[in-house]
Amino acid sequence: MLKNYIKIAVRNIIRHRLYAFINTAGLSVGLAAFIFISLYIYNETGYDTFWEDHDHIYRVNAAWTWGEGESRYATAPPPLAGRMVDEIPEIASATRIFKRSDFTLRPETNTSRVFRETNVYIADQNYFKVFSNRLIHGDPETALTEPVSIVLSESAARRYFGAEIDDMGELPGKHVLGGKDGSTAWKITGIIKDIPANSHQNFDIIVSMSTFGPAFSNNNNWAWNIMHTYVRLNKNQPPTQALAAVSEKLNRIIQEHAAPFMGTSAEETEADIAYYLQPARSIHLHSRYLREMKPNSDITYIYIFGGVAVLILLIACINFTNLATALSVKRAREVGVRKVLGSSTSRLVFQFLTESLIFSFAATALALGIVELGMVIFSIGFEWHFVNGLFDDPGFGLLILAITLATGILAGLYPAFVLTGFKPVTVLKGKAVSYSRKSDLRNVLVIFQFTASIGLIISTGVISDQLKFMNNKHLGFDRENVVIIENDREIEEERARFREALTVYPEILSACFSTGIPALDQFMVRDYTVEGSSGGVGLRWFEVDEHFVETLDLKLVAGNSFHSGSSSDSLGIILNQAAVKELGLVHPVGERIVINKGENDERTVQVVGVVEDYHFESLYNRVRPLGMEFLRGYTFKDYISIRIAPGKTREALEIIKRTWAAFEPQVPVTYRFLDEDFDALHRSEQRLGQLFGVFSVLAVIIAGLGLFGLAAYTAQQRNKEISIRKVLGANVSQIVLMLLKNIVLLAIAGFLIASAIVFFGMEEWLSSFAFRTTLRVEQFLMAIVVTAGIVLLSVSYQTIKSAFENPVNALKEE
Repeated sequence: MLKNYIKIAVRNIIRHRLYAFINTAGLSVGLAAFIFISLYIYNETGYDTFWEDHDHIYRVNAAWTWGEGESRYATAPPPLAGRMVDEIPEIASATRIFKRSDFTLRPETNTSRVFRETNVYIADQNYFKVFSNRLIHGDPETALTEPVSIVLSESAARRYFGAEIDDMGELPGKHVLGGKDGSTAWKITGIIKDIPANSHQNFDIIVSMSTFGPAFSNNNNWAWNIMHTYVRLNKNQPPTQALAAVSEKLNRIIQEHAAPFMGTSAEETEADIAYYLQPARSIHLHSRYLREMKPNSDITYIYIFGGVAVLILLIACINFTNLATALSVKRAREVGVRKVLGSSTSRLVFQFLTESLIFSFAATALALGIVELGMVIFSIGFEWHFVNGLFDDPGFGLLILAITLATGILAGLYPAFVLTGFKPVTVLKGKAVSYSRKSDLRNVLVIFQFTASIGLIISTGVISDQLKFMNNKHLGFDRENVVIIENDREIEEERARFREALTVYPEILSACFSTGIPALDQFMVRDYTVEGSSGGVGLRWFEVDEHFVETLDLKLVAGNSFHSGSSSDSLGIILNQAAVKELGLVHPVGERIVINKGENDERTVQVVGVVEDYHFESLYNRVRPLGMEFLRGYTFKDYISIRIAPGKTREALEIIKRTWAAFEPQVPVTYRFLDEDFDALHRSEQRLGQLFGVFSVLAVIIAGLGLFGLAAYTAQQRNKEISIRKVLGANVSQIVLMLLKNIVLLAIAGFLIASAIVFFGMEEWLSSFAFRTTLRVEQFLMAIVVTAGIVLLSVSYQTIKSAFENPVNALKEE
């Protein structure tokens, strides 16, 4: 029986080739879009699920309240992890991770091969107790216990020893040599599997925290939110049950440990500071805090992508439904004959669903090829990385099968019942059900198609405008043509000579040293108290030299920049306008400010200048108060910012490499561009724009295919009417307008609905940015132009063809 159904289905597909082509093309594009977005969502929502017992791993975040503002950190103070393990029974283990600096390393077997490692994290001895399933060689209990011990990822191990070893199990006990001259022998104590791309952790190498002494690993500074802290909950109770107990005991830790350190009452400290746990797997989509390991995405975009995927697939299914019901008159006699010969309604429904499923499986086969090609294009052109491919997980294969079956049934169910609902006597007398009786549903579905397509077009325009706004907005500094080198104290005493060696070349306009740069997202906070006042405020802070304002092209609105060799400037500070306002200063230049009052590093500085507010963080945030102190000695890594002449990038980079090699022949130089750093903060928005752009085009193609097919069948079914009108004197333009009228009205209805939905939806999205563009009439007018183009390209051929046809040919047929 099934074989017979398939045979009949294939014959009908061959007989109605145009219908078959349009349906297969539309469904394949729709399914490809749906599968592609599903695969992307599958990768995005799978972040950090590869860890063993990932649902028991949590990160400890910190929230600090300063006056009316609040700062949320992805980090916590150094002593918190130990206190949590000691005082909270629900926590099995805790570990701390910290990115302090970059490392210059070389294999002991070939010291001429030097690598500059920029992706190194420091971790304490408990790391493998929390993240327990990645170490493939070495002892997890001792791998990070000894000072000067190091754990390599597989890819790092291959870089250093790939040609010299057959088995990575031989590496523990060997050494890599660190430092400018290779004088520090780091003992390899373990090899870990590479951290997948779908993780918020992204290091290549881990070094032991004990290397840096007890002052670092046992630091008791509760005011220093610097370490990424993770805990593993005990397995003896569900995580949701344990969290309430942990939260209560964290408050007790604040009262008993943080408050005495801060020198405030327990109530005041608890009101100003909070620690809370966040599931590790939720960090990528639910965390945009200070000091993230890398920029994260947003769960909102997953919902948006999912909605787009469903819309595209629905548009494709609507095409199938519209064309199948439009074809009902041509297949009415077939249904009538089969019913007279004894076929039941259920068998006829199964027959038509079989045809629909054949279309769906054929479309899925094409769609999978399109998706594989799309993954290559997106990974190369748009830097989208897919850790899990189409066939890597059997569960995703089952999802594709389920989508295929659901699409076939969804697209074919209504047409099947429409086609099998005809009365045999009626259709065999030649009185098939009128086209107009099915037109109401088709009109609703076509309006939905227009609404979805136009909505995507307008949204693409709005997102594109916001991205252009962010790219073109004056940030308060010039981010173009600035090269950033992570110096990490290689060039320290010779800063002035290095800068002079660079700036003698006309290709190098300026250079500076600082412990912070825009887009860093790792700024420290210091307590600022205006001398003579009682209360302090927390401001972001970093150190800069006398050339920073010039190199970044900041605008001074009061006072001066720092001056080389000035003894007064060595205890000076430059504020931004937001900091002046936060501190309540009327005439800021000359005011004295106490930094970290009452702490070991308390010092008094004098305001020497004020710069116009500039964006040193994402445009999601307002410009926050900032203090830039004069750069003296180094505590942490620093950055060299080099402004190069426009159009001289290649020449300038050669000069930078040459000059660096002259000062640091044993240390490879690594660099990046400041504008790329800033763009990385908005990578999620860029992906949103890319996706909307691509899939709005796909929606237009699918809708256009549907309209073309619908116009073809509409023209055929109104063929006699057109001929009679022509005989009675109607000209070609009148016939064309008559056939276009209904489609145009449906397009207008779709545009009005889409405009209302997009207006409110995009306003809500734009409101998430502290700095945003506005909705413009042009974005909606562009959608009208594109929609008109869809209609004309899809419908005009069939309408004009029908209008020019000889009426005699249609009228003599009966």
